[in-house]
Amino acid sequence: MELAASVSRSVDLPISLDEAWASIGEAKGLAGWLGDSLELEVVAPGVAGLLRDGDAVRRLVVTEVDAGRSIGFVWWDEASPQEASVVTIALTPGEGGTTVTVTERLAGAAHASIGFASIDDLVGAADAAWDQRLQALVGACALADACV
Repeated sequence: MELAASVSRSVDLPISLDEAWASIGEAKGLAGWLGDSLELEVVAPGVAGLLRDGDAVRRLVVTEVDAGRSIGFVWWDEASPQEASVVTIALTPGEGGTTVTVTERLAGAAHASIGFASIDDLVGAADAAWDQRLQALVGACALADACV
Protein backbone atom coordinates (compact mmCIF):
# COMPACT_ATOMS: atom_id res chain seq x y z
CA MET A 1 0.00 0.00 0.00
CA GLU A 2 1.47 3.35 -1.02
CA LEU A 3 0.54 6.35 1.05
CA ALA A 4 0.96 9.90 -0.19
CA ALA A 5 0.73 13.24 1.50
CA SER A 6 1.54 16.73 0.40
CA VAL A 7 2.31 20.07 1.95
CA SER A 8 1.64 23.39 0.30
CA ARG A 9 2.66 26.80 1.60
CA SER A 10 2.50 30.28 0.06
CA VAL A 11 3.96 33.66 0.88
CA ASP A 12 3.36 37.05 -0.76
CA LEU A 13 6.45 39.11 -1.50
CA PRO A 14 6.32 42.83 -2.36
CA ILE A 15 8.64 42.39 -5.34
CA SER A 16 8.31 41.85 -9.06
CA LEU A 17 8.10 38.45 -10.70
CA ASP A 18 11.62 38.96 -12.13
CA GLU A 19 13.06 39.75 -8.70
CA ALA A 20 11.32 36.72 -7.19
CA TRP A 21 12.62 34.51 -10.01
CA ALA A 22 16.17 35.41 -8.98
CA SER A 23 15.42 33.73 -5.62
CA ILE A 24 14.31 30.44 -7.12
CA GLY A 25 15.66 30.34 -10.65
CA GLU A 26 19.30 30.78 -9.72
CA ALA A 27 21.40 28.60 -7.44
CA LYS A 28 22.69 31.67 -5.57
CA GLY A 29 19.12 32.80 -4.85
CA LEU A 30 17.99 29.37 -3.64
CA ALA A 31 21.00 29.10 -1.36
CA GLY A 32 19.88 32.25 0.42
CA TRP A 33 16.74 30.69 1.89
CA LEU A 34 16.43 26.98 1.15
CA GLY A 35 19.13 25.97 3.62
CA ASP A 36 22.46 27.01 5.09
CA SER A 37 24.36 26.25 1.89
CA LEU A 38 23.65 24.84 -1.54
CA GLU A 39 26.15 23.28 -3.89
CA LEU A 40 24.43 23.51 -7.28
CA GLU A 41 26.07 24.84 -10.42
CA VAL A 42 22.91 25.97 -12.21
CA VAL A 43 19.17 25.47 -11.86
CA ALA A 44 18.51 23.30 -14.90
CA PRO A 45 16.82 19.92 -15.45
CA GLY A 46 19.10 17.02 -14.61
CA VAL A 47 21.54 19.03 -12.50
CA ALA A 48 22.29 17.50 -9.10
CA GLY A 49 23.31 19.32 -5.96
CA LEU A 50 23.87 19.11 -2.22
CA LEU A 51 21.96 21.15 0.36
CA ARG A 52 23.18 21.55 3.93
CA ASP A 53 20.78 22.79 6.59
CA GLY A 54 22.12 22.49 10.10
CA ASP A 55 23.10 18.85 10.61
CA ALA A 56 20.87 17.68 7.75
CA VAL A 57 22.40 16.99 4.35
CA ARG A 58 20.04 16.62 1.39
CA ARG A 59 20.76 15.58 -2.15
CA LEU A 60 18.62 17.14 -4.85
CA VAL A 61 18.11 16.79 -8.58
CA VAL A 62 16.37 19.51 -10.57
CA THR A 63 13.59 17.89 -12.62
CA GLU A 64 11.94 20.82 -14.34
CA VAL A 65 12.33 24.54 -14.95
CA ASP A 66 9.68 26.80 -16.44
CA ALA A 67 11.71 30.01 -16.66
CA GLY A 68 10.17 32.86 -14.72
CA ARG A 69 7.40 30.64 -13.35
CA SER A 70 8.49 27.48 -11.52
CA ILE A 71 11.11 24.90 -10.72
CA GLY A 72 10.76 21.32 -9.58
CA PHE A 73 13.19 18.97 -7.92
CA VAL A 74 13.44 15.68 -6.13
CA TRP A 75 15.29 15.73 -2.84
CA TRP A 76 16.13 13.35 -0.05
CA ASP A 77 18.00 13.25 3.21
CA GLU A 78 21.39 11.70 2.57
CA ALA A 79 20.84 9.39 5.56
CA SER A 80 17.44 8.19 4.22
CA PRO A 81 17.47 8.11 0.40
CA GLN A 82 14.34 5.95 0.34
CA GLU A 83 12.43 8.95 1.69
CA ALA A 84 12.72 11.13 -1.41
CA SER A 85 10.03 13.71 -2.02
CA VAL A 86 9.08 15.94 -4.95
CA VAL A 87 9.10 19.73 -4.54
CA THR A 88 7.63 22.39 -6.82
CA ILE A 89 8.22 26.11 -6.24
CA ALA A 90 5.90 28.30 -8.31
CA LEU A 91 5.60 32.06 -8.79
CA THR A 92 2.36 33.89 -9.47
CA PRO A 93 2.20 37.63 -10.16
CA GLY A 94 -0.18 39.63 -8.02
CA GLU A 95 -1.28 43.22 -7.53
CA GLY A 96 1.27 44.05 -4.86
CA GLY A 97 4.07 41.72 -5.89
CA THR A 98 4.55 38.00 -6.32
CA THR A 99 3.19 34.94 -4.55
CA VAL A 100 5.65 32.09 -3.97
CA THR A 101 3.97 28.70 -3.51
CA VAL A 102 5.90 25.63 -2.43
CA THR A 103 4.36 22.15 -2.73
CA GLU A 104 6.11 19.04 -1.47
CA ARG A 105 4.75 15.58 -2.24
CA LEU A 106 5.83 13.23 0.53
CA ALA A 107 5.00 9.93 -1.17
CA GLY A 108 8.35 8.27 -0.52
CA ALA A 109 8.67 9.56 3.01
CA ALA A 110 5.15 8.54 3.94
CA HIS A 111 5.59 5.06 2.54
CA ALA A 112 9.00 4.46 4.09
CA SER A 113 8.27 5.94 7.52
CA ILE A 114 4.74 4.83 8.27
CA GLY A 115 6.02 2.38 10.88
CA PHE A 116 7.70 5.17 12.83
CA ALA A 117 5.29 8.07 12.54
CA SER A 118 1.81 8.86 11.38
CA ILE A 119 1.16 10.69 8.13
CA ASP A 120 0.03 13.68 10.20
CA ASP A 121 3.42 13.72 11.96
CA LEU A 122 5.26 13.69 8.62
CA VAL A 123 3.09 16.43 7.16
CA GLY A 124 3.42 18.50 10.33
CA ALA A 125 7.22 18.32 10.19
CA ALA A 126 7.24 19.30 6.51
CA ASP A 127 4.78 22.14 7.19
CA ALA A 128 7.02 23.56 9.90
CA ALA A 129 10.14 23.24 7.76
CA TRP A 130 8.56 25.08 4.81
CA ASP A 131 7.17 27.79 7.12
CA GLN A 132 10.71 28.37 8.37
CA ARG A 133 12.23 28.40 4.86
CA LEU A 134 9.63 30.82 3.50
CA GLN A 135 10.16 33.14 6.48
CA ALA A 136 13.87 33.09 5.62
CA LEU A 137 12.94 34.12 2.07
CA VAL A 138 10.79 36.97 3.40
CA GLY A 139 13.67 38.06 5.63
CA ALA A 140 16.13 37.99 2.76
CA CYS A 141 13.78 40.14 0.69
CA ALA A 142 13.36 42.64 3.52
CA LEU A 143 17.13 43.06 3.81
CA ALA A 144 17.75 43.56 0.08
CA ASP A 145 16.23 45.60 -2.68
CA ALA A 146 15.80 42.34 -4.59
CA CYS A 147 15.80 38.77 -3.39
CA VAL A 148 19.24 37.56 -4.41
